[in-house]
Amino acid sequence: MPISATTVDDRNQIGYIDANTRAIFGRSYVAEPELLVKELATDEAIAAADTLRVAVPSTLSVDYNAHVIESILKYVAPELGWRRGRGHAALFDGF
Repeated sequence: MPISATTVDDRNQIGYIDANTRAIFGRSYVAEPELLVKELATDEAIAAADTLRVAVPSTLSVDYNAHVIESILKYVAPELGWRRGRGHAALFDGF
């Protein structure tokens, strides 16, 4: 069963994974690194989270998506005090 979502407000969506499982999807952020740092720093849910999922559009090239991920790792994550999680060293090597 695909996830369905309905807008709750301008920040969050509630999705239903199945008839008994609800998920809350947070706001999307799309901006240059400097602006992302400012916006993410004010988001209470992100500040409280122990895990963050980053999605990149599949319609863009692999090189562009690698650039987006690299920018997050080099410029956004350090400014927000984020650090690599255990078990993800290979993904973050060099950053």
